[in-house]
Amino acid sequence: MNEFIKLKELVSSLSQQEIKTSKKYFKKSGKSNFESLGSIVLTFLYDEHNLDENRLIHKLYGENNSTAFKKLLQRIYAKLLDLLISNEMLIESLDFNERTKLIAIIKKRFFYYDVLSLHGLNEQAIVMLDQIIKLSKEIELYEYLLIALNKKMLRISRRTGLNQINKVLDEIEVYSEIQLNLSRAEYLICLFSTSNIDSNFEYFKKIDLDGELSRISNVLKKNKSTRLQSFKYQIQGLNYSLKKQYDLAKSNYIKMNIFLDKADKVIIKSNESLNCLFNIVEFEMKTFHFKAANSILIEIEKLVIKNKFNKLLLKELLFLNYWYLGNISQLESCLVKINFETTNYESTQLFKDKFSFYQALNYLIKGESANSFKSLQNIEKITKKKDDWNINVRVLMIFNLINLEKYSLATNYIESLRKFISKTKLSKKELIIYKSILLLLNFLDKSGYDFKKVISDRIGLLNSIDENSSSLLFDHRSPFLLPFTPWFTAKANNVPY
Repeated sequence: MNEFIKLKELVSSLSQQEIKTSKKYFKKSGKSNFESLGSIVLTFLYDEHNLDENRLIHKLYGENNSTAFKKLLQRIYAKLLDLLISNEMLIESLDFNERTKLIAIIKKRFFYYDVLSLHGLNEQAIVMLDQIIKLSKEIELYEYLLIALNKKMLRISRRTGLNQINKVLDEIEVYSEIQLNLSRAEYLICLFSTSNIDSNFEYFKKIDLDGELSRISNVLKKNKSTRLQSFKYQIQGLNYSLKKQYDLAKSNYIKMNIFLDKADKVIIKSNESLNCLFNIVEFEMKTFHFKAANSILIEIEKLVIKNKFNKLLLKELLFLNYWYLGNISQLESCLVKINFETTNYESTQLFKDKFSFYQALNYLIKGESANSFKSLQNIEKITKKKDDWNINVRVLMIFNLINLEKYSLATNYIESLRKFISKTKLSKKELIIYKSILLLLNFLDKSGYDFKKVISDRIGLLNSIDENSSSLLFDHRSPFLLPFTPWFTAKANNVPY
């Protein structure tokens, strides 16, 4: 990556407190040539978002000295990283929660331990390890706790009796079991949170989540752990979800939310409470409680969310919830916010494709079929990776072509849809729905797009679509957002959808 762009991205991510502290450093230390030049560079980066790199080189050196400029940027970047882990930034800053600050203290004390060890100060080094062990236990930072315990066991082995060594070993065994189950739980959460589940379904069926929960429960009976209990709730919620026991999943996450509210905040990671709320929203939606979901989403909006993925997830859930509530004005406001996030921050092409699909839906219900069709044409990647999205994009294109009375082109798209469905590998229920939609579109094409006639002759097909699609309609990960039969009926009655 270009050094100038790298530094610019780092500076743009800084909070006001971090900018203030870094400005203070370079201004106070501006006696050397490096700090003086660094102060000029950072002042421009803080204040000018569209700064021209060549103009800055000329200001600094009076000529095109790109080599010196590159080395300067590398030094500034390294110094900024040093400042970001300084005591003033981490310990005193309001931008970090207490857990983050304590983790920073533990990490620094490992460096102190190494320095003391190198200087042969064994007693002081052991005291430093004891401080790390005590603090790691308090915040349940087991991975660092185990490192410190292992270092202590090795260090005291030549200086103490067998009882002390065995005591440390006993602790290592206890906390290793907790950490192993934590790592396993985190692995399962990561595993089931990815698209791998679509392509490796047989592998996922072999995973015994009931067995995993039983093992975690046995560990918790012997040793209390807030972190492990939190993950037990997450695995339990995942287990209920996979079994489509949505009411039980929702109840589980509500209990988890109460547990997290009461838990020590230096133990719980900040994103756990947010993820718990997102899960409650998802299962409120799956159980048709859209107003309840909306209330929680409005509360989430009040939180400070730094993670870009979570920002987009919040906007997407708001959009989908307003879609099902039929709140068009709020829905459009969400689309504006999603557009801002995807335009101004790094976003995957898959999410940009989903945004184009949401825009197309909005244009369709506003009667702007030309714009809807154009939005669908912007979709690049998601249709190549996911068959259900590919089919729904094609169906929506056919809707728009019919609205625009481009019947010949619609006929071509219907045939293309037939060929695609014949090759796709979807679930039995999904295939029933999409084959029924295809049959209706074929009948429509053969009848010269006489909707009334097709409804009169093929009402059973419409009913079949409704009966089989109820489980898909309220999955926010599904593209099946536009109920087919209401649209078809509206066309038959010659009224807007």
